[in-house]
Amino acid sequence: MKQTLYERLLRRFLISCIRRVMRKQSPRVIVVTGSLGKTSTRAAVARAISGSWPVFTRSLKSNFDRGPLMAFFGLRPNKNIRGRRFWVEDVPRILRLSKKYPYELVVLEISEISLTNQLDLIEVLQPTISVLTSLAKVHASDHAEDDITLQMQSLIEHSESVIYNADFSSLKVVVDNHPRVKSYGSARTADYRLIVAGVGIDQLSNFVIRHGMQEWDVPSNQIGQHSGVAYSAALAVTDVLGGDIPDAIAELKLLYPVRGRLNPLRGIRKSLIIDDCYNANAISMGAALDTLARFPAPRIAVLGSMNELGDHSPREHRAVGRRVAQSADVLIAIGEDSTRYLAPAAIQAGMKSDQVHTFESARAAGAYLKRHVAVSSTVMGKGSQDGVYTEEALLPLVVGRDKRRLIRQTAFWRAKKDRFYANLQTRPTE
Repeated sequence: MKQTLYERLLRRFLISCIRRVMRKQSPRVIVVTGSLGKTSTRAAVARAISGSWPVFTRSLKSNFDRGPLMAFFGLRPNKNIRGRRFWVEDVPRILRLSKKYPYELVVLEISEISLTNQLDLIEVLQPTISVLTSLAKVHASDHAEDDITLQMQSLIEHSESVIYNADFSSLKVVVDNHPRVKSYGSARTADYRLIVAGVGIDQLSNFVIRHGMQEWDVPSNQIGQHSGVAYSAALAVTDVLGGDIPDAIAELKLLYPVRGRLNPLRGIRKSLIIDDCYNANAISMGAALDTLARFPAPRIAVLGSMNELGDHSPREHRAVGRRVAQSADVLIAIGEDSTRYLAPAAIQAGMKSDQVHTFESARAAGAYLKRHVAVSSTVMGKGSQDGVYTEEALLPLVVGRDKRRLIRQTAFWRAKKDRFYANLQTRPTE
């Protein structure tokens, strides 16, 4: 997207302020990038190293051009940069922080498809460590892997060390020529290898991570193998920086899931609700179903359609449907593509027709689930965001204060979803 003159001048100002911070105070910078798993990995890394140093990170997504620059100073990437408040409050804050930055370490999340747009920032930051979480084409509109490879290489050329996820063999090509490389993940070749990812109905996972002759037990409040992989990245970063591993493990014990990412919640009739509704693609759907399969029956998969798949949508939805038959006892399919392709594939793969239920909207699915969910069920919800909102099927099931921990429950999102469902009800049938 072409920038206006105002936006270009603002970018120059922010870059100059960051350059001042790096020149005068030299905080070490960790950049996390990749097609999948950026947010959970960034959160785990920041938490782990906070046991050894003052750390700053930004929990909001910073995937567009000015995002990482704003995040460096603790500002929302989508801030109104032309408003009076920005100039009266935020610019003075930026100037103060550029003179006295209080953090020794900064952890930034940058989209893998915008790395070349951030070269001016990367050249200033000269990252101490770049963490590469994944390399995959997850949407039809995504850049080709070769293009993402080039963008990642433009990052690591300016990085002192690189730590990559060995579960994605394609990343090996990206890092091959770098002199200081370590790997993490569940692959046997990983330097920091997740070897156990236990999970129980008590919502507590226990990860075991091996590095050389050492094995670290890492109790966790999170579930799913992907969380263990993120923890292995966090311990790898801590170790490379020279931090204290026991302190890092103690910090990771206090880390709770990000909203909408395999977040365990208390449900009606002693059920466990797993909110993984932030967004969805075929790869993350598979990972979520693998997690659900680890729980005892009855297991209910609440799956909304996956957007932005283009011509690949029928194939990808059918592939997920086949996996559901191996992971769940009941399927709740929401949305057009989930109903048309995913649900029939689940039946063809072995699920009985009375185990599969289809709904046009998540709210209709939620009303059904509230009446029929069995005692001690595990209910996992996942789907794309716009036009799906799978979390609305989980909302009637969640109890007490945990409702606040369900994704997209702010006044802004409630109003947006109310408008969507009002339009859905008035839409003429074909």
